[in-house]
Amino acid sequence: MKMGTPMMAHGSKATVETVTAAQRAQELLQLWRSAESVRVLALPDLSVLAVECETGENGSLMAHLHFERYEGDWNALLSQLFAADIRKVSHNVKDLMRALLENGINCDGFVFDTAIAAYLLDATAGSYDLARLFVSYFNGELPKPVHLEDDAFSLLGDTAVAEAALCSYCSAISALEEELAPKLQEADGLVVASPVYYASANATLTAVLDRLFYSSGFSKTMKVGASVAVARRGGCSATFDQLNKYFTISGMPIASSQYWNSIHGGAPGQAAEDAEGLQTMRTLARNMAFLMRSIALGKAQYGLPEKEKPQFTNFIR
Repeated sequence: MKMGTPMMAHGSKATVETVTAAQRAQELLQLWRSAESVRVLALPDLSVLAVECETGENGSLMAHLHFERYEGDWNALLSQLFAADIRKVSHNVKDLMRALLENGINCDGFVFDTAIAAYLLDATAGSYDLARLFVSYFNGELPKPVHLEDDAFSLLGDTAVAEAALCSYCSAISALEEELAPKLQEADGLVVASPVYYASANATLTAVLDRLFYSSGFSKTMKVGASVAVARRGGCSATFDQLNKYFTISGMPIASSQYWNSIHGGAPGQAAEDAEGLQTMRTLARNMAFLMRSIALGKAQYGLPEKEKPQFTNFIR
């Protein structure tokens, strides 16, 4: 059922379609498989989803799917949508993946997470919800998130308003991807710093890095990586080694210093008393800047190294 062609958050015209027939869903799945990527937004209980796919210049198709209206096998539809052959962009992918796994549905194919991208570009913002990011980057407000209210899609709620809100937030993911992805592509390097907990990095940072290096589609090849560990006393070397593993699995040269990249302090301001640690940071900054400039010159003259198609060999067959 077509529902007109409203202007979406990213400025393009989208045809909104409520999908109820299994045959139509299969047609859309084929379209999504052939697309460069699709944007997905789902309710926490996976009962309602919006999927947006570009259909041409300044045009897209927004599919609205509702468990109670769908005539086919809902779990089979989710399994196909969240398979690896459909490249997906979403916001805060970790929560969506958790919901899928809790429902016994494997999830793969995520290539960009707008929440992670926003965090990497500004790690001091504090909040990375869609509405706040939309205000920050576009100076505009999204509608009230009525689609998240308990009775939004029930007989007690205004279904049309809830569907419009869901589509607006899904469209906002598209707009943020268009804004954030080029900024990450243009970056020449990445600095990751963490306090030490039990001789390892901060768990929240580790979760962010796991998602970044697993579900982001932009190439990190020859972007310079630098890691820094901060501790009261011990565990810096183990943390330093842990963080560097993200770089070395992604074709990223590592910036080094005159010592392992660590600095010490147990309370705010104490690190300023670690003279050797501060010198290590200054040397790291100079070395990283030199390495990024050298790689830029090399790319301009010789291009990036040739990449082979990955081969995967299991130790147990």
